Amino acid sequence: MSEDANGHDDFRQCGLLMVAETISLGILSLPAAIANLGFVPAIIILISLGLIASYTGYVIGQFKWRYPHISSMADAGEMLMGPLGRELLFVGQMLFLVFLMASHILTFTVAMNTLTNHGTCSIVFGIVGLIVSLLMSLPRTLAKMSWLSLACKFHPSSKPLHLLIRYQRL
Repeated sequence: MSEDANGHDDFRQCGLLMVAETISLGILSLPAAIANLGFVPAIIILISLGLIASYTGYVIGQFKWRYPHISSMADAGEMLMGPLGRELLFVGQMLFLVFLMASHILTFTVAMNTLTNHGTCSIVFGIVGLIVSLLMSLPRTLAKMSWLSLACKFHPSSKPLHLLIRYQRL
């Protein structure tokens, strides 16, 4: 299965995008969460959440195999709850995407404030982050976005930069 029923992009590209998205924001808070919880409870919780995520992916995969014409959360909402469900899940997904982008812009603003010792106003960094995010997301195809996210995930300077920003704030 490399395309959905509508002939859209490869599911592997969607997976790459989801993994990069999850790692890009989650990795910054993981050390603090482990420090607060303790190592053993944190590992138990991480494994449990991983199992829940794997099972959820399995259920979504089974749903997609059974109903290949469903291609979005809004379509699934319409199937489950009718027209109201379609609108409800559409609005929910749009709100999620808006707040996800806001989280990335906030992360960029905090990183720039930390790296420059607050030399410039946070609003300016937020606007710069918004423009960079807008320009980088202009190729609106999954194929282009997935490879861009993969490049961000494995770029050699991203790991030390994350660590420097994280430990400077502690």
